[in-house]
Amino acid sequence: MIVLYLLVLAHLAVDFMQPSFWVRLSQESRQALVIHSGVYCLLTALILIKYSSFWWLWALLLGFSHLLIDLTKYSLQDRWSAANLYSFLIDQLIHLAVIFAVFYGGGFISDQ
Repeated sequence: MIVLYLLVLAHLAVDFMQPSFWVRLSQESRQALVIHSGVYCLLTALILIKYSSFWWLWALLLGFSHLLIDLTKYSLQDRWSAANLYSFLIDQLIHLAVIFAVFYGGGFISDQ
């Protein structure tokens, strides 16, 4: 279960401990959003390298899904300003669902 906790912690750190200017920049610039997701990918790679020989695949999957989820969230927020709270909550639930899917689907539970 330590892998699951570390993956959730990495997600929380990247999404909620970034400076506010970076959040604004990520909303306005797709390049900044790619960097944000890249940081998440690197952090998950550092976590997973100890637990799987396919760590790079799982880290890329998590990083790419993070990018797609955030792109979708910002696209929805651009279209409907009332969607901000809902898109934020759905965004976080989908991020967690992907983390759980990688944890269980990647066989990390059997290593605990």
